[in-house]
Amino acid sequence: MNNITIRLEEEKDYKQGIGSALMRHSLKTAAKLGYGSVIFYGHASYYPRFGFKEAKEFGITTC
Repeated sequence: MNNITIRLEEEKDYKQGIGSALMRHSLKTAAKLGYGSVIFYGHASYYPRFGFKEAKEFGITTC
């Protein structure tokens, strides 16, 4: 399994469009590589703008 992990933790990185650009690039790359799904763990209010749904809709939960 291939994993890509990117974290933006520096305050200067926020509100610059970097996260959105990385997300679009990651999704495009995953599609090119033939991945059928992509799972992110993070803020539920951020990811729907990229087409994501909450994991619980698919029966995926955390401990």
